[in-house]
Amino acid sequence: MVAILAVFVLLGGWVGGSPELIRLWPEFSGMVPSTAVCLLVLSVALIAHDRKGEVMSPRDRGILRAASGFTAAVSIFNLTLMGTGISDGIDNLLFPDVAAFRHDTQAPATSLCVLLAAGAIFRLSGAPRGSDRIFTVSATTGLLLALIAVVGYAFDSTALYAVSIFTAMALHTAVGFVALFGALLLLRPQRGWVGLLLGAGSGSAGARRMFPIKIAGSFFLCLVAYFATEADLFTANFRLSLLAISIMALLTMVSLRHAAIENRAEQDIVAAMDELHVSIADRDLLLRELNHRVKNNLQQIMALIWFQSQKVTDEDAREAFRDTAGRIQALSAVHQLLLASPSPSEIGVRGFCDDLCRNIAVAYNIDERNIAIVTKAPDTKL
Repeated sequence: MVAILAVFVLLGGWVGGSPELIRLWPEFSGMVPSTAVCLLVLSVALIAHDRKGEVMSPRDRGILRAASGFTAAVSIFNLTLMGTGISDGIDNLLFPDVAAFRHDTQAPATSLCVLLAAGAIFRLSGAPRGSDRIFTVSATTGLLLALIAVVGYAFDSTALYAVSIFTAMALHTAVGFVALFGALLLLRPQRGWVGLLLGAGSGSAGARRMFPIKIAGSFFLCLVAYFATEADLFTANFRLSLLAISIMALLTMVSLRHAAIENRAEQDIVAAMDELHVSIADRDLLLRELNHRVKNNLQQIMALIWFQSQKVTDEDAREAFRDTAGRIQALSAVHQLLLASPSPSEIGVRGFCDDLCRNIAVAYNIDERNIAIVTKAPDTKL
């Protein structure tokens, strides 16, 4: 949008001779070619960066830095010309015969916005990073400057022109910079406060709910108060009192609405936690019953195998029954260790080996046979 706006002003306004594109209203300031060129270069650089993303080649970084350097140089040169009194601006210096450039210049606020945008884009050309204060401060300051001009046009352009740095800043220049800085902040939200506003947490959700009401509501109240004063419905001093009360009421209403939403959310969380506690208690009861059944079943199986081994006269068969019982005993030992472990998903190797060998010693009565079992195992988890 910004690139198209700049092209329309350059080709349709200055080349094609359409004054409606240069200045949106006859009494307003116009957008000069240097401003349109800077907006075009900055917006194209921003589009190129968005297309490449965070991972860029050295050539792409060079293009981005060249665009940033060019626009920054134009801005600094224009500020130097106006500050030293050499010329009314870069356009007047380049085209001294054009009468329009004697009153239409690149305003100081416009040059500052160009410089801030160039700095933000230069930061984007660097290595990928999370938080970037320079980028955030540059883009946010530029956005605030452009918004001051837009709001100034909405209330009183004459009062805006009375401020020296905004004297020659065109309305569509201010709108273009609002869009440009907004795109910069949204392009890399993780680098600044926009990431907090767009976050997934409940605090970010609350900020998003209140953000439009606070911004649009405050602007609308001020606009109504201004037009009411212009219509002589009340004096300027009473307007300030009424505006203060209205804004306080608006912020109080927004805060109470946010509090009500947070209270409902907290009640939902408490109810969910209560349900979760009941579910956990039911699950623990089921697991205790299940583990008790598993323990009993393993003991019954070992008892059945032992009784069956007593009926077998063949020594090899009896030994096979004993080996089977030993394996089931090993499973039972693992089960008991899992139940006793703080973490039911793992057991200690040393504890398992000690317990298993202890059961083997009891099963084979090795103490009376003068046999000792020594276990050496690492104290690791499985």
